[in-house]
Amino acid sequence: MLIIPAIDLKDGKCVRLRQGRAEDVTVFGDDPVAMGLKWQAAGAQLLHVVDLDGAFSSRPQNLESIRRLRKNLSIPIELGGGIRTLDTIAAYIELGIDRLILGTVALKAPDLAARACADYPGRIIFGLDAKDGLLAVEGWTETSKMTALDAARSLALDREGNLVVGREINRSMSGFIRGQLIISGIVAVLVTVALFLLGVDYPLLNGFFAGLTSIIPFVGVILAAIPPLFFAYVKYQNGLILLKVAVAFSVIYFVEGYLVKPLVFRESMDLNPLLTLLMVMALGELMGFWGILLAIPIAASLKIFSSHVKQGTFYPSSAEPDL
Repeated sequence: MLIIPAIDLKDGKCVRLRQGRAEDVTVFGDDPVAMGLKWQAAGAQLLHVVDLDGAFSSRPQNLESIRRLRKNLSIPIELGGGIRTLDTIAAYIELGIDRLILGTVALKAPDLAARACADYPGRIIFGLDAKDGLLAVEGWTETSKMTALDAARSLALDREGNLVVGREINRSMSGFIRGQLIISGIVAVLVTVALFLLGVDYPLLNGFFAGLTSIIPFVGVILAAIPPLFFAYVKYQNGLILLKVAVAFSVIYFVEGYLVKPLVFRESMDLNPLLTLLMVMALGELMGFWGILLAIPIAASLKIFSSHVKQGTFYPSSAEPDL
């Protein structure tokens, strides 16, 4: 269990509201920084801060007190109250606040909340207040028709579920790019060595070009082979060298497509090599050029979505909450 002390700010003072009523205030101190240092000295690992004036007015009101707290405390700070826009979120993040709590805006502006989660992963918390079992919003000044439990389910399943999948796809696409760069490098090395052994001029330049064009299925092979074939014919003036270059390219791209690519993407994107190979072959047969080009990204997306479906952590978006 983690004990999290809290400081509620109203007019720059540390207060407590009785059942959220702004007129029923108990003041515990005039110096939020002194209060925060007291909790830090007591061993607190995290400080919870609420801008009560901000919650009532829908915009930050105790910014100076919050800035002083962040400057003087070394422990993480989570903050809520009056956070209604992306600009406010960005300003608090820049100020050094570790986690931001979205309450009203998470339900009334779900797209904004989703954007915040995507922009600042791990630093956005959804906070829910309940009054007689129903969701209380706008600093406890309004009670919605939705229960707090239903609101929690809506946030947990609709927003975060979709966002988790989106972040994983982004990571997989970065793995795809990293894997393709590795494959291009391998192709460049293999072509350079093969052309050097065959005595073709400019093997390094031709290898580099082959690596660049290897990202394009089929067409890339043709483009990569044209310069070496030209240089080979200019130098040797016979058909046998052209045949040797063509065979070398055929072997290299066969190895690249059916051995190197599945193994590399297994490491960079955690894809099964056999299934990756089958996906490349199947989509290549069905869609030709575009099928081979899209096989790896499609395989990665299917893997991510299937894993979430199996775990029960991905759900289609439901209707917006009725507040």
